[in-house]
Amino acid sequence: MTENRITAALRAAEGHPDFLSLINTNFHDCGLAPSPSSIGEIVDAFLHDPSLRHYRPDPAGLPLLREAVARFTARGGRAVDASTVIVTASASESYRHLFTALCRPGDSVLLPRPGYPLFEEICVRCGLRPVFYRLEYERGWAFDPAEVASLVTAETGAIVVISPNNPTGSIVEEPAMREIGRLCRERRVKLIVDEVFSEYRYDRHRRPDAPGSSALNLEALCPDVAAFSINGASKLLASPDLKVSWIVLSGPSDSVADARERLEVENDLYLSASPVTQFVAARLLDRGSRMSDAFAARVGRRRDTMLDSLTELAGRHPGMLSWVEPQGGIHLPLVFTRPPGDRDDEQITVDLLERHHLSVHPGYLYGEEERTMLVLSYLERPQTIREGLSRIDAYLSSPGTMRAARR
Repeated sequence: MTENRITAALRAAEGHPDFLSLINTNFHDCGLAPSPSSIGEIVDAFLHDPSLRHYRPDPAGLPLLREAVARFTARGGRAVDASTVIVTASASESYRHLFTALCRPGDSVLLPRPGYPLFEEICVRCGLRPVFYRLEYERGWAFDPAEVASLVTAETGAIVVISPNNPTGSIVEEPAMREIGRLCRERRVKLIVDEVFSEYRYDRHRRPDAPGSSALNLEALCPDVAAFSINGASKLLASPDLKVSWIVLSGPSDSVADARERLEVENDLYLSASPVTQFVAARLLDRGSRMSDAFAARVGRRRDTMLDSLTELAGRHPGMLSWVEPQGGIHLPLVFTRPPGDRDDEQITVDLLERHHLSVHPGYLYGEEERTMLVLSYLERPQTIREGLSRIDAYLSSPGTMRAARR
C-alpha cells in the first residue's frame, strides 16, 4: 500500500543518529510549554482544596473553566456567556460530539481541502459523508464561497471552516465568513468553526505579540446562524497533555438551547475531561493572554526563520519552488512548480527519508492532488529548521535527484 513505503522509510530513518523531523507538531518536543512550577502550583492547589476534590460531574464542563473561557474570549472583544460553553477532552472529541448531536446519519459535511485528514475520518465514523470544498493555491489558499454554495444540498448537515487552516495557514477573511454565514442561514445548515490556532496569527491584521484574541467574532459576523467554534488548551496554552477543549455556541437563542441540550447528552456519556486538567486550564486562562501571546511570538520568529531559509533555498533552485506565506498556524505547504526528476510528493518524501534521514509529509496526506507538495512545520527550533532545509537543498542539488527515475 502507498502508506507502507513512507512508514518503512520513516522507521529506518529514525534509527539513524542524525534523524531530523521538519513535521514535528508536538509543542513540548519543540520546547514550548508552560513552566513546570506554574503547573505544579495549580495542581497542588487543586489537590489540597477539599471543595475542589469533591467530584461534581457536569455534562457541560466545570463552571470555573466555562467562566474562564468566557473571560478569556471577552478580552479579545467577543462577548460570550459561560452558559454557551461546552467542555470536552479534545478538539477531536468536540468534532465527534457536534457531528453526532447535530447531524443525521447519512448527512454530508463540507470540509476544506487541503485539510487535516482526522476530520474526514471522524466524519465517516459518525455515519456522515465528507464533501470537500477547495482551498485554492492561486488565491492564497482561500476558498470561493460560490463553490461552497454549489456543494450544499438538502442532505448537508454542516459546513466546517478552519481558520487558521491546517496545513495551509490561511485565514478566513470577514467578507468570506459573512458569505458562509448567509449561506448557512438561508439553507439552514450548521456552521462549525475550528479556531484551535487562533492565537497563532502572523498576517497584516495582528502582530504575534499583540494583546487579545484573534478568534472570529461569530456573534457579529453570523448573528442569525447556529454556529459552533472549537478551541482548546492544546495549542492556545501549548498544553496538549491537559486534554481540554471547548465548544462555544452562538446564534438564535432557541438553536443554542437545543444544541446545548444535545451536546450535554453526548458529553454526559463520557465525561472525558478530567476535573484537575479543567482546573489547570481555567487558572492558566485567567492569568491572561500574555502566555499565549508569548508562545505565538516565539513560533512567529520560527516562521520567519523558515521563510528566510526558503527564500535562500529557492534562490539556489530558481523556478522549482513556491509557497504562500502562512498567515497563521504552524505549517507551510511547499509546492514544487517543477518537480525534481518528475518525482511525485510520495517519492520525494521517501527519498528525503532514505538519503537524508529527514521527515516531511507529502501533500496527498492532506488531500492535495493537483500539485506536487510537501508539508513542513515551523514549530521546531530555528537550528532544526535551517538544518532540515539544508538537507532539502542537498537533495535538490544531487545530480541523481534530477534524473527522471520513478521506482
